[in-house]
Amino acid sequence: MLGGKFLRGRQPIGLDVGSHSIRMLQLRHVQNGWAPVAAAHTEIPGDIPTDRTERTTALAKLIRGLLDEGSFQGRQVVSCLPAGSLQYKNLRLPAMPDDELRAAVAWEAKDRLLLGGDGGQVQYFDAGDVRQGEDLRREVILMGAPPGLVDEHVHVIQKCGLIPAAVDAVPGALARCITSRRTEDLNDQADMAIDIGHTCSKVLITRNGRVLFFKLIEIGGRVFDEAVAEWLGISPGIASRVRQSCAGRGGVGIPDDGSVDPVSAKDAVVDAIKRPVEQLANEINLCLRYFNVTFRGSRPGVARVFGGQAHDPILVRTLGDNLSFELDANAPVTGLDLGAVSKESGTGMGIGKWAVAVGLSMRQIHGNAKRGAA
Repeated sequence: MLGGKFLRGRQPIGLDVGSHSIRMLQLRHVQNGWAPVAAAHTEIPGDIPTDRTERTTALAKLIRGLLDEGSFQGRQVVSCLPAGSLQYKNLRLPAMPDDELRAAVAWEAKDRLLLGGDGGQVQYFDAGDVRQGEDLRREVILMGAPPGLVDEHVHVIQKCGLIPAAVDAVPGALARCITSRRTEDLNDQADMAIDIGHTCSKVLITRNGRVLFFKLIEIGGRVFDEAVAEWLGISPGIASRVRQSCAGRGGVGIPDDGSVDPVSAKDAVVDAIKRPVEQLANEINLCLRYFNVTFRGSRPGVARVFGGQAHDPILVRTLGDNLSFELDANAPVTGLDLGAVSKESGTGMGIGKWAVAVGLSMRQIHGNAKRGAA
């Protein structure tokens, strides 16, 4: 589906439709690589309709507003569905030629994924050969979308007057953000990303741009907001504001109604999120343990932090204290200077929030090695 020329070297628009927000970003070719030249962001209202037709209309209205807000050019869009809307399964298949793998994955998907009678849509990442005892097996990461979900997503894009060049998956977009643009820079070093979103967190490990491991963990910003709300006896909405204020977000203040003591708020947040952060860290450590046992070669020593929660230094610091490796939330996207993103969008957001949108807009720069549709 990819193709066509873009004005003044611009890439297609990267459209990241999450469960809690929408981000759009477009890259342009510059002398030393690529740079963001247009960006816009909006939150998805909590009361957005659940009816399919009404929801499509509401999402399209939000996206059209972002198009009017940003200096986007062209109509080609590479987008993705919320990571939590897909199903994921790791498969261990017998060693087989590449030309037999697609049929084998399609067969396994019928039994492993709950996609209904119509089967939905299935894609996979081929992680390559791994040892299981004395046997050689093929590691595959299976992804499935329920029937109608992709069609509904494409309909939203078309309703905005945009052209869907491709519907990507979050792991593929993130993989481009931790892989060097230049093939000569690639080596056997394993790269790791942790994307902490509103509803869930994602763990991704790649080597030479190849997706080797992906795991979705149902712990995200919503869980942390609920923990702070319970700790302080306030609503989750106010708890979110308190967390953002303690994280140093401009324009977000602690309520002045006396419900929260501004002096002790930061200590209260640290105490409140301690347990869910420890649970998240335990899941992430298990992910790395699985990778270390399964795959030979180098191990990731640093993980880059992405996602809507990447701007929260309290969360990142607390999470790092419970992990067996370092976290880097300062320069999350390899080979790109994203310092202009906040200025372009006027949001003052942490740059880690833009990683998926960047990876989507980079879709035509990087191939999707070892990825297929079943």
